[in-house]
Amino acid sequence: MIAEQNTPKLSLIQQVNRTLLLERFMSPTTTPALWPILVANKQAIAKQWGELKRFVLECGSDYALLLDTQHQQSAAMPYIVALAVAHSLGAGLPEKDLNQRIHEIAAQLYPKKTISVTDVRSALLENALIQIDPHFVSPTPLVQRFAVQTKPKEGASS
Repeated sequence: MIAEQNTPKLSLIQQVNRTLLLERFMSPTTTPALWPILVANKQAIAKQWGELKRFVLECGSDYALLLDTQHQQSAAMPYIVALAVAHSLGAGLPEKDLNQRIHEIAAQLYPKKTISVTDVRSALLENALIQIDPHFVSPTPLVQRFAVQTKPKEGASS
C-alpha cells in the first residue's frame, strides 16, 4: 500500500531557505524564480539563519552563499584541484571538456599523484564553485574569494 502524503505548501521564504540549505549557493542565473524573493527579504532570511548559530548568509549583488560556521578549511587534494579548475574556466567551457581540464590541472598541481575526477567534480559542485547550464560550465562569483598557489621549488628565484 502506498499512503498518500500531504506535504504542506512552502511559503516563498521557506522555498528560498530550502534551496539555500540544499544548494548553499543562489544567484539570479541559478535560481531566477527565487532570486527576487531572496533580495526582497535578505535581512529577514539572514536573521533566520543567524538564529541557528551555525550558518551565516552572505549576500552579494549577484550571489548568496550559505556559510557553515562549523565547516573546516579543506586541504584535500580534490578540493585544491577544484579551486584551480574553477579559476581556470575564465568565461567557461563546454561541459564535455571539464574532465580533460580537471586532468590537466591535477597533473600540474600534483604530477606524481592520481586525483579522482569524480572527487574534483563533487568538490566543484558541493562548494558552489561552478554552475552547469545545460552543456556549459562556468565559475560562480565565489571563485574570486579563493586563490591557489604552488610553492616555488627550493633554489628557484621568485
